[in-house]
Amino acid sequence: MVDAIILGKLAVDLGLHITGDFLYDRLKLIFSKSEKINREELKQQLGSYLSIENANIVAEKIIQFLADNGDIEIKGSEIYTKKALLYYSRQNTSFSLENSKSFTDKTGVVLNNGKIIGANGGGMSQNEDGSITFRT
Repeated sequence: MVDAIILGKLAVDLGLHITGDFLYDRLKLIFSKSEKINREELKQQLGSYLSIENANIVAEKIIQFLADNGDIEIKGSEIYTKKALLYYSRQNTSFSLENSKSFTDKTGVVLNNGKIIGANGGGMSQNEDGSITFRT
């Protein structure tokens, strides 16, 4: 088992500001895929992840979460915009919306004890016309 102090020093050495739980989980995943990884690859893999927790996000018109170069995880958050909310992933990336609320003026998605995951091109849109669409 890797010592938490060593993991913390590794993060500082790489110039990353991330929490211990995240770091442990992410390193476990990275090293489960490959035992040999150089410093730059490790930095890229650790930096290609966005975690939003317990946030209140508000925008005037449209919010778009696009997992383009890494994964996006949204937990325990409330998201609101007037017109549209878009959650999409590209090849080899994913997004997740967990225990969160996502609203527009015409749509609402409430995940009290639930999770929506989109990966490898999957997505969800809360559209301006009041419809909600999923892409798989």
